[in-house]
Amino acid sequence: MNIADIEDKLISTIEALKEDGINLFTYVGSLGRKGPPTPLTYPCALVYFVGDSNTRSKPRPVYTLNFEIVIMCRNLSLRPEEQAARDSYVLLEAVEQAINGKRLGIDDIEPWTCMSRDFVDYDNGLITYSIKIQTRRYLSVPVPD
Repeated sequence: MNIADIEDKLISTIEALKEDGINLFTYVGSLGRKGPPTPLTYPCALVYFVGDSNTRSKPRPVYTLNFEIVIMCRNLSLRPEEQAARDSYVLLEAVEQAINGKRLGIDDIEPWTCMSRDFVDYDNGLITYSIKIQTRRYLSVPVPD
């Protein structure tokens, strides 16, 4: 499983989030591989690989993987009443609960850890938050030459 496959697992997990049978997000996609569509519909979640670091574990290589999920939604006062319950805090918590402490069917990783949830920006009724998540990935033991 490569980085794109792991990112796709995160995307499909977020896409599956529903409330009363209605998707929580109108768009979920990869920011790193595809970029956001235009025009962007809200609320949306954009997932991307931030980077990794080698823990220098021997003989089995272990890497710490970092991903970020950006959540964007319109100010509730600008949205219809029936959507008012799905505010940015509800979206943040739904994403965190869907991922934190889970492996999402990926065999060679530790359960995901939510490292932080941060305010990013507020501009013209659009509020943006990010969720930073991390896991450790265990690669196969290299075969000596």
